[in-house]
Amino acid sequence: MILGLEVEMVRKGISKKQISNHTGIPERTLRNKMQGKTDWKLMECEKVREIFPGMSLEYLFSSAEHG
Repeated sequence: MILGLEVEMVRKGISKKQISNHTGIPERTLRNKMQGKTDWKLMECEKVREIFPGMSLEYLFSSAEHG
């Protein structure tokens, strides 16, 4: 789970579809990446960060284990 990214999506009212359109990542692939099923490429991370100016990659793509 990508905590920072999901928090910021809610705060700014940005949908997965909007991120998909901006980055060119298909929505299904984006969901898989956000769920940790597939890895992010640096170029994809940088495109996502364009939507959230001022946010660090470390914050946006921080993850946590839920037990």
